[in-house]
Amino acid sequence: MSIRLRILGASGGTITHGGWKPLPFAWLRGGSGRAMGMVVAGGSGHRLETTSFLVNKTILLDAGTGVGILSLTELKKIRHILITHSHLDHIASIAFMADSLFEITQTPIQVHASEETIESLRKHLFNDVLWPDFTRITNPMGIRVIQLIPFSSSEPLQIEKLSIEMIPVSHTVPAVGYRIESNSHSFAYTGDTITNNTFWDVINDHGSLDMLITECAFPAGMKEIAALSKHYDPDSLAADLNKLKINTRIFVTHLKPGKEDQILKELKKRAPDHKIQLLKQDEIHKFR
Repeated sequence: MSIRLRILGASGGTITHGGWKPLPFAWLRGGSGRAMGMVVAGGSGHRLETTSFLVNKTILLDAGTGVGILSLTELKKIRHILITHSHLDHIASIAFMADSLFEITQTPIQVHASEETIESLRKHLFNDVLWPDFTRITNPMGIRVIQLIPFSSSEPLQIEKLSIEMIPVSHTVPAVGYRIESNSHSFAYTGDTITNNTFWDVINDHGSLDMLITECAFPAGMKEIAALSKHYDPDSLAADLNKLKINTRIFVTHLKPGKEDQILKELKKRAPDHKIQLLKQDEIHKFR
């Protein structure tokens, strides 16, 4: 089975170049054809959305505002969501998906994450205070739209002929990265993290990787903020890339809006032995 990876959102913020203002969501029930219009520009330019990747059209890897670029037809195909951690820029669209698909879904959407992240979703999101508890409410067909399923790094998760490995990383809340493999092809994603050894040890142990996606949230001049918020900056990421013992394509994501070119330039200067590119919204990568 091949892997098809579509980048829905790859920014550290939700904004439109040229200015922005929030507008109401384009709810699916209204038939607009858009899944969720997260932010619509008040000026010209392209829109930036937060982290979300679509794997083989049925699996979301994180559910930031990037999910909003999907049509209703595309959204209805999603059966699984893998979450790296509980921060809003990685989970926001789960709530809106549950509401938008409530009346039409015939099978629950399975949300997979660490036990700590699942508990955060139960306590702080689906709690009937911040948002209705769609893990408990049944739709007219008797289906609970959202099913929260914890899993751990001890054993890979098997979904639709993909092997999904959870890798603990280091962030301000419990967080993980993922390595996804099918038929000897694979890609890995750090999630939000700062310097750690576990992720790089696991990646090296496998011996091969088609693509690495890593965050680098801040430029070098903001390394103190990066350290406090436990995000990579060019210096800390370059140091961790030196731990990588395999040759692979490297794409950076979760960059501070407006600082993308600066961060990439600083990274290339500090890690000249690696081919580093910016991850771009709505591009598609295929491994077969």
